[in-house]
Amino acid sequence: MAAALFYQHLSEKDSEFLESNNYTKEEVFSGFEQLLRQPWHDDLLYLVKGHE
Repeated sequence: MAAALFYQHLSEKDSEFLESNNYTKEEVFSGFEQLLRQPWHDDLLYLVKGHE
């Protein structure tokens, strides 16, 4: 759950903040998606509802 909240928090940051911390929006969403693909995280999919 902590990792999902971490990615959710990062997803709310602007590109300037992410770039200054060596992240991109694409990396954040990719990491979040990979986390949620794990069998034990299926119930967390609501956190990224609407992101495509």
